[in-house]
Amino acid sequence: MSSLTYFKISVASLIAVVLLFVGHTLSNGLIQVKYNDMPQSSLISGVVIFSLIKVIFLLAFIPAYLSKNIKSLSWMCYVIMLYLIYTCVVAFNTYYGEPTILESAQQFSDRIIGGLLSVTLLVQFFATSIYIRKEKIKLGLIIGK
Repeated sequence: MSSLTYFKISVASLIAVVLLFVGHTLSNGLIQVKYNDMPQSSLISGVVIFSLIKVIFLLAFIPAYLSKNIKSLSWMCYVIMLYLIYTCVVAFNTYYGEPTILESAQQFSDRIIGGLLSVTLLVQFFATSIYIRKEKIKLGLIIGK
Protein backbone atom coordinates (compact mmCIF):
# COMPACT_ATOMS: atom_id res chain seq x y z
CA MET A 1 0.00 0.00 0.00
CA SER A 2 1.11 3.56 -0.58
CA SER A 3 2.10 5.93 2.18
CA LEU A 4 -1.01 8.01 1.46
CA THR A 5 -3.21 5.04 2.37
CA TYR A 6 -1.47 4.68 5.72
CA PHE A 7 -1.84 8.40 6.30
CA LYS A 8 -5.59 8.20 5.63
CA ILE A 9 -5.90 5.26 8.04
CA SER A 10 -4.04 7.27 10.66
CA VAL A 11 -6.32 10.29 10.24
CA ALA A 12 -9.44 8.11 10.37
CA SER A 13 -8.13 6.46 13.53
CA LEU A 14 -7.50 9.85 15.12
CA ILE A 15 -11.09 10.89 14.42
CA ALA A 16 -12.36 7.57 15.79
CA VAL A 17 -10.28 7.93 18.96
CA VAL A 18 -11.61 11.42 19.61
CA LEU A 19 -15.21 10.25 19.05
CA LEU A 20 -14.71 7.22 21.30
CA PHE A 21 -13.31 9.38 24.09
CA VAL A 22 -16.33 11.69 23.80
CA GLY A 23 -18.63 8.65 23.78
CA HIS A 24 -16.90 7.20 26.85
CA THR A 25 -17.27 10.47 28.74
CA LEU A 26 -20.89 10.79 27.65
CA SER A 27 -21.78 7.23 28.66
CA ASN A 28 -20.21 7.67 32.10
CA GLY A 29 -22.04 10.99 32.47
CA LEU A 30 -25.38 9.41 31.52
CA ILE A 31 -24.80 6.59 34.02
CA GLN A 32 -24.06 9.15 36.76
CA VAL A 33 -27.20 11.14 35.89
CA LYS A 34 -29.37 8.03 35.91
CA TYR A 35 -28.18 6.45 39.15
CA ASN A 36 -27.13 9.48 41.23
CA ASP A 37 -30.01 11.85 40.45
CA MET A 38 -27.67 14.50 39.08
CA PRO A 39 -29.14 17.39 37.08
CA GLN A 40 -28.97 16.84 33.33
CA SER A 41 -28.03 20.48 32.76
CA SER A 42 -24.54 19.80 34.11
CA LEU A 43 -24.10 16.80 31.79
CA ILE A 44 -23.35 18.68 28.55
CA SER A 45 -20.83 21.10 30.05
CA GLY A 46 -19.16 18.25 31.94
CA VAL A 47 -18.90 16.08 28.85
CA VAL A 48 -17.38 18.90 26.80
CA ILE A 49 -14.84 19.83 29.48
CA PHE A 50 -13.77 16.29 30.34
CA SER A 51 -13.62 15.24 26.68
CA LEU A 52 -11.35 18.17 25.88
CA ILE A 53 -9.12 17.31 28.82
CA LYS A 54 -8.86 13.70 27.63
CA VAL A 55 -8.02 14.48 24.00
CA ILE A 56 -6.11 17.77 24.25
CA PHE A 57 -2.75 16.12 23.63
CA LEU A 58 -4.01 14.33 20.53
CA LEU A 59 -5.63 17.49 19.20
CA ALA A 60 -2.31 19.29 19.62
CA PHE A 61 -0.98 17.16 16.74
CA ILE A 62 -3.57 18.33 14.21
CA PRO A 63 -1.07 20.85 12.71
CA ALA A 64 1.36 17.93 12.24
CA TYR A 65 -1.30 16.07 10.28
CA LEU A 66 -2.10 19.11 8.18
CA SER A 67 1.56 19.72 7.29
CA LYS A 68 2.46 15.99 7.23
CA ASN A 69 5.48 16.76 9.41
CA ILE A 70 7.33 13.48 9.97
CA LYS A 71 9.06 14.53 13.19
CA SER A 72 5.86 15.71 14.83
CA LEU A 73 4.01 12.57 13.76
CA SER A 74 6.74 10.43 15.29
CA TRP A 75 6.30 12.31 18.56
CA MET A 76 2.60 11.65 18.29
CA CYS A 77 3.34 7.93 18.28
CA TYR A 78 4.89 8.32 21.75
CA VAL A 79 1.79 10.15 22.96
CA ILE A 80 -0.39 7.37 21.51
CA MET A 81 1.48 4.87 23.67
CA LEU A 82 0.60 6.88 26.80
CA TYR A 83 -3.05 6.87 25.75
CA LEU A 84 -2.82 3.13 25.16
CA ILE A 85 -1.68 2.59 28.75
CA TYR A 86 -4.67 4.59 29.97
CA THR A 87 -7.17 2.72 27.80
CA CYS A 88 -5.83 -0.67 28.88
CA VAL A 89 -6.26 0.34 32.51
CA VAL A 90 -9.81 1.51 31.75
CA ALA A 91 -10.66 -1.66 29.82
CA PHE A 92 -9.35 -4.11 32.42
CA ASN A 93 -10.26 -2.27 35.61
CA THR A 94 -12.20 -4.41 38.07
CA TYR A 95 -14.37 -3.54 41.03
CA TYR A 96 -13.68 -5.66 44.08
CA GLY A 97 -16.45 -6.94 46.26
CA GLU A 98 -20.09 -6.92 45.30
CA PRO A 99 -20.49 -4.23 42.62
CA THR A 100 -23.43 -1.87 42.81
CA ILE A 101 -25.67 -1.24 39.81
CA LEU A 102 -23.70 1.93 39.07
CA GLU A 103 -20.36 0.11 39.20
CA SER A 104 -21.68 -2.72 37.00
CA ALA A 105 -22.94 -0.27 34.37
CA GLN A 106 -19.69 1.70 34.41
CA GLN A 107 -17.59 -1.47 34.24
CA PHE A 108 -19.52 -2.71 31.20
CA SER A 109 -19.18 0.67 29.49
CA ASP A 110 -15.49 0.90 30.37
CA ARG A 111 -14.72 -2.57 29.02
CA ILE A 112 -16.48 -2.07 25.71
CA ILE A 113 -15.25 1.44 24.97
CA GLY A 114 -11.82 0.85 26.54
CA GLY A 115 -11.30 -2.20 24.33
CA LEU A 116 -12.39 -0.30 21.22
CA LEU A 117 -10.08 2.58 22.14
CA SER A 118 -7.15 0.22 22.65
CA VAL A 119 -7.61 -1.40 19.24
CA THR A 120 -8.13 1.96 17.51
CA LEU A 121 -5.03 3.43 19.15
CA LEU A 122 -2.98 0.44 18.03
CA VAL A 123 -4.22 0.87 14.45
CA GLN A 124 -3.36 4.56 14.62
CA PHE A 125 0.10 3.84 16.03
CA PHE A 126 0.99 1.26 13.38
CA ALA A 127 -0.48 3.25 10.48
CA THR A 128 1.39 6.38 11.55
CA SER A 129 4.64 4.45 12.07
CA ILE A 130 4.42 2.80 8.65
CA TYR A 131 3.58 6.15 7.04
CA ILE A 132 6.64 7.74 8.67
CA ARG A 133 8.87 4.87 7.54
CA LYS A 134 7.64 5.04 3.93
CA GLU A 135 8.06 8.82 3.81
CA LYS A 136 11.60 8.57 5.17
CA ILE A 137 12.42 6.02 2.47
CA LYS A 138 10.97 8.40 -0.17
CA LEU A 139 13.10 11.24 1.15
CA GLY A 140 16.22 9.06 1.17
CA LEU A 141 16.65 9.25 4.95
CA ILE A 142 16.45 5.44 5.24
CA ILE A 143 17.89 2.97 2.80
CA GLY A 144 15.24 0.40 2.02
CA LYS A 145 12.61 -0.64 -0.49
